[in-house]
Amino acid sequence: MMFSRRRFLKTSAFVGAGTAASWAWHLKRAGAEPLAMGLSDPALQPKFVEPAANALDRAFLYNNFSGQGAPVADLSFTVRAGNTIQETGLVAPSGRRLRTALYGYGNDLITWPGQTSQVQKGDHETVVRWANEIEGRRHLLPVD
Repeated sequence: MMFSRRRFLKTSAFVGAGTAASWAWHLKRAGAEPLAMGLSDPALQPKFVEPAANALDRAFLYNNFSGQGAPVADLSFTVRAGNTIQETGLVAPSGRRLRTALYGYGNDLITWPGQTSQVQKGDHETVVRWANEIEGRRHLLPVD
């Protein structure tokens, strides 16, 4: 007996529908867990209220420029990794703005996101020293 393309497609659809129907009895209804006491509802959080840092703003870059405003050829600086607390746009159910504990990077001031470095392409050496100031934890990359 020869199957036509039409009969093959009908049979495949019938078998697929039967399989899907049998699995429907075993699947639980997907749904979110109720919020634990003290947690805020993510759906009620305002979206995109905190402006992101401009990574190319001179004030946000590591101080690695010459007097002419070009990146320094042989750059050497220290990056501090540590704990910080910042406002990220989250609000409490009462409407009060919340401060969030974060890990960040920086030189004089540790921020999240961390500062940006700008280097020149070529045979110039860039030396970056990492200072782990994360309280109570080892850095994931202790030796670079």
